[in-house]
Amino acid sequence: MDPEVVWALLDLERVRRQSWCLSGTTPGSAVTRAWAWALARTDQLAEARPDWHEPARRVRTVLRGVWRASRLVKCVNGVARMQRAWHRKMTQGLLDLKRLYWNVRRFRTGRRKDQVPYVLMGLKLPDLSSWELLKLTPNQLRQELSKLEHAS
Repeated sequence: MDPEVVWALLDLERVRRQSWCLSGTTPGSAVTRAWAWALARTDQLAEARPDWHEPARRVRTVLRGVWRASRLVKCVNGVARMQRAWHRKMTQGLLDLKRLYWNVRRFRTGRRKDQVPYVLMGLKLPDLSSWELLKLTPNQLRQELSKLEHAS
């Protein structure tokens, strides 16, 4: 894909997600300018590549899986802050337990409802809670994982 087309698609996606990005004196004027700018970019895309909708869908799909690092850091800091409010000491082992808990629990709401973060990353895990997973011995865990390998 032509780099100019890629940049135009990324610009359109940015305006679609953050219309305030082209700041102005009032929120309404910023949004109006952002959409006018997006319309101009769309015209440029239509001239450069008439079938631009399919590449736009692919760009949107890739960007949907991207998360802002600051959002993730805020999440980790929130969990760490709660822990520090109760206990002064936070070991690496405790952080590992918290990471396991948050990555094997199912999302309850949103577009990823009933999905598990580790499974979304491509790991094949037995359908167990974090507590049940922790209670498994290494040999039992190997057996569970090998069952999953043979099943697929």
